[in-house]
Amino acid sequence: MDIKQIFKNYDQDGNNYILKADAKNRWCGFNKNTIDKLYNKYNANFNIVIWGTKSDSDYYCIPYKSIEHLFTPEHMTKGKLAEQGNKRWGVTIDNHVFKMHSNSKYSVNIEKFYGKHESVIIEDYEEIREHFAAFQAKVESSLQDSGAKRRVRLQAAATRPARVLALTHVYARNPDVVAEVLVRATGVCEVCRKPAPFRRAKDSSPYLEVHHKIQLADNGEDTVENAIAVCPNCHRQAHFGED
Repeated sequence: MDIKQIFKNYDQDGNNYILKADAKNRWCGFNKNTIDKLYNKYNANFNIVIWGTKSDSDYYCIPYKSIEHLFTPEHMTKGKLAEQGNKRWGVTIDNHVFKMHSNSKYSVNIEKFYGKHESVIIEDYEEIREHFAAFQAKVESSLQDSGAKRRVRLQAAATRPARVLALTHVYARNPDVVAEVLVRATGVCEVCRKPAPFRRAKDSSPYLEVHHKIQLADNGEDTVENAIAVCPNCHRQAHFGED
C-alpha cells in the first residue's frame, strides 16, 4: 500500500505529516521545523500519520490536536544533533500508547486512530477557513445589534447546531451566542477573572474566546448558559489541562 494514496503529505501541500515507523517499537522522530510549518499554515488542524508494513490498515492517523500538549521544548531529543540545530521529538508507540521518548510518562492512548482515516481533520483548508471567516463576520454583525434584538433571536434559535461536513464535522454555531457571551464578559476572562491579554488589531476589542462548558461533540447545547468567555490560556487549559 502507498500511504500517500490515502493521505496527502505536507510536501505535496497536504495537511498530513507522514512518517514510517519501525515495526518493533514504532519509534519515529518528528522534526520541529516541519511541525512549525504545518502549525503556521493550519494552526493545530493537521494530522500525524504513522505507518508500518504489516497490512493495508497498519497505520495511525492522529489529529495533532489530540497530542499537541506533548510537543513541548522539554520533551525534545537531547544530544549532538540537537546542539547542531536538528531539533526534534522522539516517540515510540507501544500497545497503542503514544509515548514521548524523553519521558514515557507523557503519553496518550491512540488506539481509536489505528487503521482509520475518518479522523482526518482538513483536506480543503480554504473551505474550512472560509466557513469560520463567515461565522466571525456574523458574530461581528451580531455585536452591532442591541442586546434586546439578540435575545429575541436567541429565544427562537435552535440549541443543537447543524453540522457542516468538510471531511469532518464542524458545527454551524450561533453567532448571537458568541456575541452575547462576549458582551456579558466585558473584556474579562470568566475563569481566571483577568482582563483579556490583548486587543484585536481590527477593532481594538478585547480578545477572548468563547468556550462551551459541555462540548458540542458531547451533545452540549449552543446556548449562552453553556458558554463562557475565556482568555487563550484558560481555553487551552480547558482542553488540555488536568482536572
